[in-house]
Amino acid sequence: MTIPHEPCVFTLFGALGDLALRKLFPSLYQLDRANLLHPDMRILALSR
Repeated sequence: MTIPHEPCVFTLFGALGDLALRKLFPSLYQLDRANLLHPDMRILALSR
């Protein structure tokens, strides 16, 4: 049995902060390169 996945939006507040730049963005990049993110996933990065 397969479970249907709905599109999702990963919303990141504080996209220019130290944590986002040093940890979150590189991690998301590696997940994408390994094809571990769903094709319908969108990443929305917000900053002031």
